[in-house]
Amino acid sequence: MEHEVSGSLNSPFWVELPYADVHLSMTPDVLHQLYQEHLIGWCQKAMSSEELDHHIQALPPAMGLHHFKNGITALSQVSGSERKHMAKILLGCVAGAMPSKAVKAVRA
Repeated sequence: MEHEVSGSLNSPFWVELPYADVHLSMTPDVLHQLYQEHLIGWCQKAMSSEELDHHIQALPPAMGLHHFKNGITALSQVSGSERKHMAKILLGCVAGAMPSKAVKAVRA
């Protein structure tokens, strides 16, 4: 980092740590990076919004699960508990409708 670039670090803290990989120490913020629209958006790109909503609407009512009778793609102002309910049903709705690698990503 010899060049004087605006905003650059002359000596980052990890330079003296030979066995540290700063990129491995950064973890994703699961709540904001996955549950807030990104995962649903990825599913909508892999299958259409209509198909995703159809799969969600077709789920039979079950004890402990929220039934989204109108689907989830048109929802706005989704609460944290609603996102938790979406996460419980999403994998079952996309399995078989998306490529297997995409289903693995949803499962992770």
